[in-house]
Amino acid sequence: MIENGKIGVLLVDGHAPHLQELQTMLADNSLQVLAASSGASALREVLANDYALVFLSVQLPDMDGVEAAKLFKQQEISAQLPIIFVDSEFDPERRKLCYEAGAVDYMVQPLEPGGLRAKLAVLLELYRFKKLLSERTSEFQQLKADSDEIQRREMEREKNVLERFSNSQRGMAVTARLHGERPVQDSAPEIFVDLVTEYQQILEQSLDAVIHETGYSATEPIHDLATKLVFLSAGPRDVLQIHKNALAVLCEDRPQARVRATTEEGRFLLVELLGSILSLYRSMYKRHSGPYRAVNVTPNLPTGR
Repeated sequence: MIENGKIGVLLVDGHAPHLQELQTMLADNSLQVLAASSGASALREVLANDYALVFLSVQLPDMDGVEAAKLFKQQEISAQLPIIFVDSEFDPERRKLCYEAGAVDYMVQPLEPGGLRAKLAVLLELYRFKKLLSERTSEFQQLKADSDEIQRREMEREKNVLERFSNSQRGMAVTARLHGERPVQDSAPEIFVDLVTEYQQILEQSLDAVIHETGYSATEPIHDLATKLVFLSAGPRDVLQIHKNALAVLCEDRPQARVRATTEEGRFLLVELLGSILSLYRSMYKRHSGPYRAVNVTPNLPTGR
C-alpha cells in the first residue's frame, strides 16, 4: 500500500541484486519504491495501487517482461501506466518488442544513476501534472453538478411560486374574480398556442437584446399581447400558463447558462405583462360601470391554426 502523500514507483525483477541496485538509485523521501519479483505479483500490484512508473525487467521468472507489459495495458486502471524496460544486455529485437508493448524507455544494465534520475524526474513531473489535472477535472464536475442542482432547485422554487400565485385570488380582485373564470387554453386552444408563440418570441428577442445590446424594447409588444389577453378576458392563470409553456420550449436542451438567463429575463417580462394587463383592466373599469364589456378593446387577435 502506498503511503498518503508519496508517489509510488514499482520495480519488477526476479533477480534480488538488481532490485537492490534500483532501490538505492531511486532513494528519495518523496517516493515509495515497492518491488515485485514476478509478472503475476506485479500485475496484482498495479491493479491495487496507483503507481507513477514501473521499471520492468525484460526477463522474469514466470513470464516474459513484454508479456507482462501487455497484461498491464489490457487493464483499464493501468493502461496508461508508464513502463521503463530494463534489459541485461542490449538487443535491438527485444527493444523493438518493448516499444511495441508500450514502453516509454528501454535501458540496459548497468544503469547510469544520473541518466536514470533525469528520466525519472521528467516522468514524475508528468505524473504530478496528470494528477493535478484529474483533481481539477473532478472539482469542475462537482461544481457543475452543484450548479445544476442549484438551478434545478431554483426552477422548482419558481414553479411552486408561480403555481401558488396562479391558484391565489388575493390582491388581484379585478382580474381574478371577474375574469379568467374559464382558461383561455380551454376556451380558445388554437389562439392560446399562438399567444404562447408570441410571448416566446418576445422573450427570445428581449434576451438577445440583453446579450447582444440590439436596442430591442419589449414594452410595446408586451402591451399588444396584454391587449389581446384582456380582450379574451384572461386572468393571471392564463398569463402564468403562457409564461410556463414558453419557458419550457426555450429551456429545452439548452446550456445551463442559457436556461438561467432565459429564466431571469422571463421574470421581468412576466411582471411587465401582468402589470400591463392589470393597468388595462383598471382603466376599463374606471371608464365603465358594471361588468367589463369586451367590445371596448378589439385587437388583432391570432386567427388560430
